Amino acid sequence: MAATIVTLALDLCNKIADDHDKSSLLCNGQQCMLVYNKLLETQATLELLQRELPPDEESGFPDHVRQATQELVQVLTRAYETFFKDCFCTEWMETALRQHGDVKETVGELLYDLQWCRSVLCSILLKRAGQDSQAMKPEDCDGTLSVTDRYALSTAAKKDQENLKALLRDLKVNHTCSGECWNGKQVSVSCLATQLLEKFDFQEQPKAAQEEYYNGLPAHDRKKLSKWPLALLISPEDPSQGPFLASGSFGDVFRTAWRGETYAMKVPKPGCLEIFKQEIAALAGMHHPHIMRLVCCTEGPATRECSYLMEFMDMTLFGMLEEHQILCLLQAVDLILQVAEGMKHLHSIGLVHRDLKPHNILVKKVQQVSFPHPYDDPSILMLLPLSNPVWIAKVSDFGTSKAKNESTAYSHQTKTIGSPMYMAPEVYELESDDEEPERFHPMKTDVYSFGILCFVMVTGKSSPYEFEELVPTKKFKDNVRQGKRPTLPPDCPARLSWLITRCWHGDPLSRPSFHDICRELRYIKGLLLTGICCNLDQLSPGLYFSHLNC
Repeated sequence: MAATIVTLALDLCNKIADDHDKSSLLCNGQQCMLVYNKLLETQATLELLQRELPPDEESGFPDHVRQATQELVQVLTRAYETFFKDCFCTEWMETALRQHGDVKETVGELLYDLQWCRSVLCSILLKRAGQDSQAMKPEDCDGTLSVTDRYALSTAAKKDQENLKALLRDLKVNHTCSGECWNGKQVSVSCLATQLLEKFDFQEQPKAAQEEYYNGLPAHDRKKLSKWPLALLISPEDPSQGPFLASGSFGDVFRTAWRGETYAMKVPKPGCLEIFKQEIAALAGMHHPHIMRLVCCTEGPATRECSYLMEFMDMTLFGMLEEHQILCLLQAVDLILQVAEGMKHLHSIGLVHRDLKPHNILVKKVQQVSFPHPYDDPSILMLLPLSNPVWIAKVSDFGTSKAKNESTAYSHQTKTIGSPMYMAPEVYELESDDEEPERFHPMKTDVYSFGILCFVMVTGKSSPYEFEELVPTKKFKDNVRQGKRPTLPPDCPARLSWLITRCWHGDPLSRPSFHDICRELRYIKGLLLTGICCNLDQLSPGLYFSHLNC
């Protein structure tokens, strides 16, 4: 079985390469080539590992080789599911609508993940040669692409968008969007092309110019989605509302179909229209592989005619925990890292989530990869089963998000929005205050919530506290102020325990930034993969945090 993992990794590499026909790259062709070339480098390293560490006839490959190649399988699977298969899609307009012509962050993560997988495989070879000291270090896990790769990605993304614009202009013809466009049952392709082009033009403007545009809108127009250039608008009658999926604090989610694709459609609950539109404002224009992508939205005179379509995921993290999905430590760390990457991006653009909890993390389980048949009917799929499922996590529910040190442009919110179990103790102090205290750091409250979230992901518990610990609420909050936290299991590696306890530290300034969190989690993951586990038992050797940059 262990030998099958390496074979599977090579098989995935080869199938992606076999499917790679330059003439069929209708969307993101330049960026697709970057990933493809990095994939070839990774494949060469994997083949070297296979030659240097051939499997034993009885036991197969060593555990750390099996785990490292399993990680490569997961990266390749995510690469195909989130990006590569769209490169070969002949319905390029559907791809453009799903991705909004912006996959730079996704491609950047794929390039880095493939580069990092190579470093993991090389660390295994170095360990075999007795050169553990030359293996992976925390500073090698900062998630940063090389200068060459960053330049190549920026250039490729720009070329891909220019190519997409040319295709959209051919569809647009002489169309001009008006209020009548969204009154019919279906928005025309010309209208969609026009809106995408307007969105691209608006995104290319400096941030100051974008803010000036919104600030210059009359008060009654600020709440109209049709006045938001970043929001793609369709008719309320266009998507068909399907079965009910879930209910959140501010909206209900239904399965829906639009233009032949399956999506999740969220509609506001009564009295939540303003905060619902704030969520649209937060998501529109945001494109990151670990943040839920808003595809389009609807707007009508009735509350229930306002909605937005987003990617379809399998369940929430809470639902996954309730179903007792069993994750090994490596899988748990991987999911935690994905959430941390989403939060790092959110904070990098100045947004605070303010309600991070399992209910607001969406997950997708991939158990097999589907490839178009390279020779026969392209609708025939070749299924490649995975020995372990691949989990994809995305941060969602941005109705309570708020710009750092700013009031929102679309609604006034109280400061104590959130869930008490996941709420930082300093947030409790705001309940009776009109002003934020001088030492209040909004982004550090997200880090605290993330620390509690890590606990449930490591332990598999759907709640960090027992019911009797939560009531009465005032006593629970007093206990948290005094330092009460969930008890981590004794078998949790010391290095991971240390990171989690720093995240939920009572002093906001002692909590790390998400940049530092991601680097440390990736290092812990690397230690687990390479079999260099001694450092997992060390509390914080060489760890450095830039936590003062709030």
